[in-house]
Amino acid sequence: MVEKRSGFGSAVLGGAVAAVIGFVAGQGGWLDSVLPASMRGGVDLTALETGQAELEAALAALKEQVEANQVPDLGPLASRIDTLAADIEPLKNAPAPDAGLRADLDALAARLSAVETRPPEGTSPEAVAAFETELAKLQESLAAQRSEVEQMLAEAQAMDAASAEAARIASAQTQLAQLRSALDSGNSYAANVQELSNLGVDVPAALSGPADSGVATISSLRDSFAPAARDALAAAREETKGSGGLLDYVNRHLGARSVTPQEGDGPDAVLSRAEAAVAAGKLQEALNELSVLPETARAALSNWEAAANARAAAVTAAAELAQSLQAK
Repeated sequence: MVEKRSGFGSAVLGGAVAAVIGFVAGQGGWLDSVLPASMRGGVDLTALETGQAELEAALAALKEQVEANQVPDLGPLASRIDTLAADIEPLKNAPAPDAGLRADLDALAARLSAVETRPPEGTSPEAVAAFETELAKLQESLAAQRSEVEQMLAEAQAMDAASAEAARIASAQTQLAQLRSALDSGNSYAANVQELSNLGVDVPAALSGPADSGVATISSLRDSFAPAARDALAAAREETKGSGGLLDYVNRHLGARSVTPQEGDGPDAVLSRAEAAVAAGKLQEALNELSVLPETARAALSNWEAAANARAAAVTAAAELAQSLQAK
């Protein structure tokens, strides 16, 4: 049979609290130095006295539970200890006249903190075990909740990062769509390149280089090819004059050239196939054809080739950039 004794009761905790109050009351001169001017000359201990009274009431209720061999509810007692500790804390942290005074206050605060986790003396082993079990469950629950909250926070942060990345990609795709439209119209797209850079997109030099002036449109390249081809063919024929027959002489003076694709490696055949490729919008194919022309003929086509190369490179770079943005 378990002997029932008064718990860790008002005799101990009340004595500790009374010691605090008595000690503080005895240090009127020190309190005068740390309290506001409105309270100097007379220390108002109402809050501490009220705290003591409430603690004693909580201890009485606790004693009744212990005597009935019930699991004690330490909530009200812990709450009042917290309140009293809060009342004492400003005094404890205030500058004291000597180290001994501060040490006394620290010791009293430590005693009060210890009470929060100690079951009353005389409590049955079963009650203590039940108390410790409930406390362990509470700690486990708090740990699980903290883990869950941390996981939810991590998931929220990941979602925020994914949303921000999706918004960045969408903005980049919008800018690139406007840029490709400018390529088709031959307008400047420098502003789009700048926005893409601001969005962290690495714009290839082939695309950023001609951004200020824009690139030649496919329509303008078609229109300008015929006169450039005539000049190129005339230069090639001039280089080989005297080595051909009467037909070459007539063609050289009349400037005649084929306007439909022809077979063969001669300048006229090569230019005819290149013109057909340009008409079909196949710039790279046309440029590949022109690469076999003699240097004199290519010199006459140099400006056209430069414009066509700039457009082809920019269009290819824009297509590759669009594909990379879709893959992200």
